Amino acid sequence: MWQMPLIRAFKSKRSMPNALANEIIASARYDVKSYSIGKKDGLERVAKAAR
Repeated sequence: MWQMPLIRAFKSKRSMPNALANEIIASARYDVKSYSIGKKDGLERVAKAAR
């Protein structure tokens, strides 16, 4: 979970703590903007299609 905020902070003017806080908040809200939630939804979609 910590890798995507690091990449987003590196490519923008956003600080690492701010990017990490935004990722945690988005995950807590089950927001698809969060990298981890987006990956989870994608995996579930693929698994459902494979059934």
